[in-house]
Amino acid sequence: MAILGFTTLAGDFAWIALALFTIALSSSVFFAGMGALDERDAKRCYN
Repeated sequence: MAILGFTTLAGDFAWIALALFTIALSSSVFFAGMGALDERDAKRCYN
């Protein structure tokens, strides 16, 4: 049972790490897209 509990804990940790990685990846893509939009708007406004 100890081995089963350890694998469950490791599995939970893996899922949490995967979720955090997915959130970080999507937020970085989102902020990169927002920065690109800001640059485009700035060029459009000031040119």
